Amino acid sequence: MSETDSKRQKKGESDSFSLTDKMIENYGRNGYLVLRNLFSIDEVEATKAEISRIIDDWYAEFERTGKEGPDWEEVVNRDPLVKSGQLEPVDRLHSVRRLFRISVHVDFFKELASHPKMSAMSRQLLGDDVKLLQSMALLKPPGTAEKRWHQDNGYFRLIPNHVLAFWIALDEADIENGCMHVVPQSHGHGVDEHSSPSDQHALYSLTNVPEKEKVVPILLSPGDALLFHGELHHYTPPNKSTRMRRAVQMHYASSHCKPTVCPKDGEEDKIPDKSEQTDFSHFDCAPCVEPKFWYFRKAELLVSGQDYGGQHI
Repeated sequence: MSETDSKRQKKGESDSFSLTDKMIENYGRNGYLVLRNLFSIDEVEATKAEISRIIDDWYAEFERTGKEGPDWEEVVNRDPLVKSGQLEPVDRLHSVRRLFRISVHVDFFKELASHPKMSAMSRQLLGDDVKLLQSMALLKPPGTAEKRWHQDNGYFRLIPNHVLAFWIALDEADIENGCMHVVPQSHGHGVDEHSSPSDQHALYSLTNVPEKEKVVPILLSPGDALLFHGELHHYTPPNKSTRMRRAVQMHYASSHCKPTVCPKDGEEDKIPDKSEQTDFSHFDCAPCVEPKFWYFRKAELLVSGQDYGGQHI
């Protein structure tokens, strides 16, 4: 254990892998928990180093071939302004907004997905059969815009809605640099209406913005985490600081979950006919305007218990 870790634990922070009954009760009522020291400082530093390594390796290949995948596709997602030449980043790290599905492609994050703390807590809240649904590293360089209000299950559309996320801070996360903001108790009403003023995926968000007095900012130190329900309303404001705000987000879901089409079509129990492969495809939900923003991928890996296959995640 590093000296910094030791000092943090002397403050009385728990290193337990389990949620107490009181924490589970609070999660059920409010839709989220703040977990201090979920990652050690050594784990935080190793994760940041791996993110930088992935980006450096990606750029080396990009400079060699001049090719990259579609927008917001697998692994490295550069800032659209950087891609279009409208923004010159200070370095490679500042040019990237997101690393996506990293547990599929990178051994470090595949191992991290089975982190004993996250695995144990996920089983407590979801049951013994748990899959890693989606893994991301979220980079919010200075000047980055807001991530609009949304519910994560507004993208996944899983039934039952047994899905949660760990959002782990790798830097100090505060209001100035774009920390998470949530609306307590907003997770108990299903998926609310989402829409977008254009075809831009980043603008897909809740149609009705929460009232300011109901919003709670979540201030985190490196290694702290926000554990939240997949239907909790949340957003991050612009990064108005001169500091980077990096985080890792891991979504876990019950292996019993299935994706569904839009209930506005009156077919809420219909499961889309999807292949077993990991490539994305649109839900067949016309004439609803939302489905262009719903993308179904098979879960990334089994964390514990049984994989039910077929039309399950």
